[in-house]
Amino acid sequence: EKRISELVKADRYLSPEGKGAYEQYKQEQAEKAMRREHEKLEHGLRVECKEAIEKAIAERFDGYTLPRDTAQGVISQYGKERVEYVLANTITQLSHDGRFSVNNKEWAKALVSYADWQNRDFIVTSHPAVLDGFTNQVRRYIERDREPEKQLADKVAEMAAVALICGELGRKDVVDWNEDTQEVTLTDGERTLEGKAVYDALLTDAVDYVMLQTVTGDAEKALQMDTLIKEARGYSERYSEQTEKAAEKETDTKERIADYIDEPELKNTVVNESEVGQDVAGEEPGREDAETSVVAEGDANFSDIDKLAVCENLEQVEKPEPETQIDKSGAVNFRITPDQ
Repeated sequence: EKRISELVKADRYLSPEGKGAYEQYKQEQAEKAMRREHEKLEHGLRVECKEAIEKAIAERFDGYTLPRDTAQGVISQYGKERVEYVLANTITQLSHDGRFSVNNKEWAKALVSYADWQNRDFIVTSHPAVLDGFTNQVRRYIERDREPEKQLADKVAEMAAVALICGELGRKDVVDWNEDTQEVTLTDGERTLEGKAVYDALLTDAVDYVMLQTVTGDAEKALQMDTLIKEARGYSERYSEQTEKAAEKETDTKERIADYIDEPELKNTVVNESEVGQDVAGEEPGREDAETSVVAEGDANFSDIDKLAVCENLEQVEKPEPETQIDKSGAVNFRITPDQ
């Protein structure tokens, strides 16, 4: 042992290959130690996140509703990925509970595939039905936040595919993106193609390129271009579907407008403003209530007559006089006739 210590101090204990292996071993051990410390720290943060979720639900749930912005504060404090993991772990651990929706269970299974006993420390203990609603809030918030990132990634991927095809074909076109129409553009001199027209122009040349490389024996280039063609056709079909949907929507709108205008009820409501007295509702023009017409005519020709007095007199005249009642209670063998 003393001899080994002397050789180690003199740096003569290991061969050059042994020294390299030993250095690599020490580096691996250091990395493992760092990972353990990171996992320990992350575990503690997840436990804190779990407690923050429970606190937010306890403070904001009123027994009937959970405010829509409940999840936002927890996400801002602990981050989207950590909140997602804590919720997914909880639902996976409690997958037997029917109060979690099937949709949320599938989402959780995609993030945390199995229930690890080491993760039981950060199972959220809030009521499952309320926690399910909280999970919906988190998912909506994150999806809305990630949508611009997804759109940017899709745009970059499509532009890259077009640029690669142009590069393989030896074309020097300028690949760009139209933000207004959300379509890829290809400019060659004064001509600019956009959307599906880009792929219509490239795919024919790309197919010829594949055939040429296959004939000449360069299978690798042919395979690369074939992969790009498949990707480009997917983008082209997407533009075709968008155009068809827009055309169908426009046609449907025109048909609805035509049907609406052709309805008989609407035809009868056409009013000629030059014709005075025409009834908009479709009734006979000039037809008025009899009583209203009489009063209006009276107003025009006899404005100086006391209309209230006339109405009272008319009511008295129109009322029939009551018949005279004869007391027949004392009559014996006596017949009273109307002539008597």
